[in-house]
Amino acid sequence: MSVCLHSAALLGLDCTKVSVEVDVFRGLSEFTIVGLGGTAIQEAKKRVYSAIKNAAFTYPPTRKIVNLSPAHVRKQGTIYDVPIAVGLLAATKQVSTALFADSFFFGELSLSGQIKPVLGAAVLVNFAKQCGYKYIFVPKYNLEELDLIENVKLIAVENLPQLVAYLNQKCKPVYYIPQLREKGSTRVFAHRLELINGHEQAKRALKLVAAGGHNILLNGPPGSGKTMLAKCLPSLLPALTTQEQLELTKIHSVAGIFTNTISRPIQTVHHSCTIKNLLGTNLQPGEITLAHLGILFLDELLEFPKHNLESLRQPLEDHQITLFWHGMKVVYPAHFILLAATNPCPCGYSTDPGKECKCSPYQIRQYQSRLSGPLLDRIDLQVEMPRLKAEELDFKSTGETSLQVRKEVDLIRRLQQTRYQHTDVNLNSELRRDHIAQFCALTRTAKNTLNLATDKLALSGRAHFKIIKIARTIADFEDSAVLREAHVLEALQFRLGM
Repeated sequence: MSVCLHSAALLGLDCTKVSVEVDVFRGLSEFTIVGLGGTAIQEAKKRVYSAIKNAAFTYPPTRKIVNLSPAHVRKQGTIYDVPIAVGLLAATKQVSTALFADSFFFGELSLSGQIKPVLGAAVLVNFAKQCGYKYIFVPKYNLEELDLIENVKLIAVENLPQLVAYLNQKCKPVYYIPQLREKGSTRVFAHRLELINGHEQAKRALKLVAAGGHNILLNGPPGSGKTMLAKCLPSLLPALTTQEQLELTKIHSVAGIFTNTISRPIQTVHHSCTIKNLLGTNLQPGEITLAHLGILFLDELLEFPKHNLESLRQPLEDHQITLFWHGMKVVYPAHFILLAATNPCPCGYSTDPGKECKCSPYQIRQYQSRLSGPLLDRIDLQVEMPRLKAEELDFKSTGETSLQVRKEVDLIRRLQQTRYQHTDVNLNSELRRDHIAQFCALTRTAKNTLNLATDKLALSGRAHFKIIKIARTIADFEDSAVLREAHVLEALQFRLGM
């Protein structure tokens, strides 16, 4: 007897429908799984055998074939354990098939018959909801990460006997309706602007970064405060919306790092990180995807291998990373703020007037050549951070606090969302060239100043338009509809840090 159950295949943060077809017929005991299943799926044979036996069901001692359709789509992971086991029981008439047409199954089985959580549950449930399945059976221990998926009823299952009882309609299923979690409004940050003295230009740059979503590079000698200032940026960013929380939940679900408190991520990447860990694989999102809607912090930028740095160019431009795996395309979101810090030379003191640099001109050129022109072109603000003098290091809480700046940033972001509500962009940094004329009107003086600087400094077209985007953010802080010469001049000084 042949039966068919519904599940899905994970492709990054997307899903494809998968039919789990199970057939049991006469012959010597043999268990075959076809349909381009990976190693974990082939190992499911042993898990399913023990789970069925230990749950006191009859394991068919005949030939068994499982087909994961469509056969041209590669499948990975342990999510098919449950549909395979249920299919075998249904094929041997131990489970009713009455609910199969409207049901969606996934889950990993333990040898005792317990149903264990799987990676990507949030993506799978959201897909099942979009497909309109009436009965979505979910491992109980995956429920916590599903609270942001609205308008869906789930059936939580702990073990195989419980699932069989529901399918045989011997007991009524208890539906779990996800409850939306409240966004954390009382966030506590260890690193805040009011704890840092001096560096007013760098603090101003961070405000622009937080408000407009721009990328930034901090350049200066060791101990000048680059890392400490960089760690203040999360305290300036607004809270996540519910939709943004759901996006992050899907990423964390696939990565297996789900946490209860969802705030804007800051991924601090060490220069020893491999390109595979940076970009991700077909099964695991990389660091740049984990930084989605937050910050990717690359400290000691010029210590990273050049090849790894160059791989950031496409994600910075397209806000997504595209990988190819066995002829299939896997797309991960990668809309992050790049926050980078670097020393100007190997010893770090070539720009410090108070210390002697030990590097030769050749060493400095070689060191700085790791950051290519095209990548530097994609970094909106480039800020020089000199070493502070002794009197500037005395702790005195002056200037704006992180809370004050965050409230201001929140207002500026709302202004941008209103301005761009009929477009596909949300922030100034996302503006395309076709938006510039519509939303970034320059006064005649501002335009002349920008054109003169572009020609004199031999700026690229990308740099030219990035200056306009930065000026747009500066103008937003002054509630100015047009971009004036002062806005352009301030934007220009942030492009000339290196």
